[in-house]
Amino acid sequence: MKKHVHEDLLTSVFFILVGLLFFLSSRDLAPETTYFPLMCAGGMIILCIPVLIRGIKETISMNKKSETNTTFQISWRELKGPILTFLMIIIYALCISFIGFFVSTFIFMIVFMYFQNFRKLIPMLVITVGFEILAWFVFVFELHLRLPAGLLF
Repeated sequence: MKKHVHEDLLTSVFFILVGLLFFLSSRDLAPETTYFPLMCAGGMIILCIPVLIRGIKETISMNKKSETNTTFQISWRELKGPILTFLMIIIYALCISFIGFFVSTFIFMIVFMYFQNFRKLIPMLVITVGFEILAWFVFVFELHLRLPAGLLF
């Protein structure tokens, strides 16, 4: 009998491992800056637990039904969106140190909206510029924080 694994089980295990990696790596930060990364990593792990439980239940259910010779595979079509989104976020995070927060965020938001099939240029620009202004106002003007500046800005 062939064993099957539900995609919720695979994705939840992957994101729990990513959350653990972020959790462990954020412990090396300065004490005053560890709160937010630890909360995000912990939140990611906590939110993956119900998905993990559902994935285990679905895997058990699929394996009980497998006697009918049903096969299950995760296709690239199903995984393409989450994997590309994750890669875009990683590239965005890496680009912040090279080209700065505002330029990286502008490019990321435009590319991500396009990737999500939002193709109207004027609303894309309005949303992106509006977010940039809001981020500048909150972080730079009100909180007096310095956002990462890169080579371009």
